[in-house]
Amino acid sequence: MKVLKQLIDAAERMCKGDFTVRARETGPDPLMRLGNSLNRLSDEMVRMQEEQKVITHALNHEIRTPLARLRLAMDMMQSPGSGKTSAALLQKMDRDIDEMEMLAKEMLQWARLTHRQEQVNMGPIALGRMVHELIGDLSELNPHVSIIPTVPSAFFCTGNLPLLRQALINTIRNAQKYANTEIHIGLETNETTVSLIIDDDGPGIPKKDRERIFIPFKCLDESRSRQTGGVGLGMAIVHQIMIAHGGFARADRSPLGGARIHLSWEKGPLA
Repeated sequence: MKVLKQLIDAAERMCKGDFTVRARETGPDPLMRLGNSLNRLSDEMVRMQEEQKVITHALNHEIRTPLARLRLAMDMMQSPGSGKTSAALLQKMDRDIDEMEMLAKEMLQWARLTHRQEQVNMGPIALGRMVHELIGDLSELNPHVSIIPTVPSAFFCTGNLPLLRQALINTIRNAQKYANTEIHIGLETNETTVSLIIDDDGPGIPKKDRERIFIPFKCLDESRSRQTGGVGLGMAIVHQIMIAHGGFARADRSPLGGARIHLSWEKGPLA
């Protein structure tokens, strides 16, 4: 069968490392599904290759920068007449150590999720209550930006509460960096999935960058200003959390004019 031969050829090329190939999604239903699965596998391998390159480059920079600052501070403390500045230098060194500890913690979390090194336990969670509690906590971090939820407080679903909480924290904190006045958090459900929709009224994300924000350390261009600190690992961790839930994270344009982030996962039996 011609379609089957094309699928075999595509799979063999993928085995040799060619992930630009696309399988045909035609023919009988089982072959269409196989073609779709091969294409999704190819897309994921391309993403993983990009992540590996970015991580190798970024870790080299992210670790060496605070190390260089620490070395400079130590040299300055050892120089004559440094007594008056020792306290200030120690504070800077302490901040650099905190930065490296946070980087190590986030890298380990991202790696565990990416390589499925830990079992993700699923169970019933009070999603609505969690959303409203988080809004109360995070609103204090940027009181100039209102966080407006439309998620029912009594909504329950299936998932891993600590991980979903982390995904929502990272997404809201990212939105708080760019929003002008408002962040909206909504809920969408259908027969198979649950989705949290986070909108902000900031500058938005150019279409060409919407996939890149989920790659570790991949900073956006001026449309999401580097002065805010970039994206770093926060949204990469969000992406892996959603994959661990059988779902995805996706960026889009918000009706508010800024960015819209979809956090979608399998609905589960209790939702």
